[in-house]
Order: sequence, then C-alpha cells, then structure tokens
Amino acid sequence: GKVAGRWRLVRAKKAVTLEIEPFAPFAAPDRKQVLAEGEALLAFAGADAEERNVRFV
Repeated sequence: GKVAGRWRLVRAKKAVTLEIEPFAPFAAPDRKQVLAEGEALLAFAGADAEERNVRFV
C-alpha cells in the first residue's frame, strides 16, 4: 500500500471522531471506501462512545 494521508482519533465526552487528513484529494470511489473503513475502525476503537463520526479535514 501507499500512504495517502494521516488520521487521528479525537475523544470529547461521549463522542469520538476520526479525523482523516488526506495528502491529496481522494477520488469519489476512494473517499467512499475510506469512509467505510473509518466507520469500521470507529465501531472497534470507539465502541464505548455514544456518538461516532468520521470527518475529512
């Protein structure tokens, strides 16, 4: 694989947000796949959070 960006988890009270910072804009199909992978990551890493969000920055 190639590195196409970086990410971090941000926790605030009962919410967790996955912030994704791409190094270049994603094509629409790639963005959709990254979003799906991010949601899967949050289901695992943010299982205790009441609210889970994915945000591109």
